[in-house]
Amino acid sequence: MPSTDGNDIIAQYGELAPRYDARWSFYIEATVRETLRRLELHAEEHLLDVGCGTGVLLEALAASDSFRRPGSPESASIATGSTGSGVS
Repeated sequence: MPSTDGNDIIAQYGELAPRYDARWSFYIEATVRETLRRLELHAEEHLLDVGCGTGVLLEALAASDSFRRPGSPESASIATGSTGSGVS
């Protein structure tokens, strides 16, 4: 039986993330674009993206200098799996 500790799960998720992003790219791009269009955050406000998937929305927010981007090493490594750029 394969191990199911947290590190194995994170590694498996990171391995699968690029394929997921590629397969669902049209849907992901459309939902991120619409979310950003509707989002009315100001620089002093915070956003917590719970269940952030492969991190595509966080990467789009990270591209904006207006937002601070706190995160954990685990979330950054998972997000890196989506495009390789990650979240800092």
